[in-house]
Amino acid sequence: MTRESEATRTRRPARSEQELRAEVDRAREQLAGTVAELAGKADVKARARQKATEVRGRARDVAAETRERARHTARQAGGTAGSGGSEGAAGTSRAALSAGAAALVAAAVAYALLRRRLHGGRVSGRRWP
Repeated sequence: MTRESEATRTRRPARSEQELRAEVDRAREQLAGTVAELAGKADVKARARQKATEVRGRARDVAAETRERARHTARQAGGTAGSGGSEGAAGTSRAALSAGAAALVAAAVAYALLRRRLHGGRVSGRRWP
C-alpha cells in the first residue's frame, strides 16, 4: 500500500457495526427497487397486455363517439326530411343509411389502428411502410 492510501484510511472515522449494517440495509433496499424496475421493463408480455388494454379502451371511446355522432346526424336528417314533406321516409332512411355507413367506416378505421398497434405494424407477415 502507498502512503496516501494508508493516510486516507486512517482519516476516516471508524463506523460502528450498527452503522455499517444500516448502510448495507439501505443499499439492499435501493438495489431491490432497481431490480423491480428492471423486471417491470423486461416483462414484455405484461407491457403488451397493458398497451392492448389502453388501445382497446381508446377504440371503444372512438366507436362510442362515432355512434353518438351518427345518431345525432340521423336525428338531424330525420327532422329536416320530415319538415320538407316531399321526401318523407325515403329521406330519413337515406340519412340513417349514411350515418350507418359513417359509423361502419369509423369502426373499420378503429379496428385497423388497433390491429396495427397490437401487431407492431405487421399485417399478414409483412410490415407496413
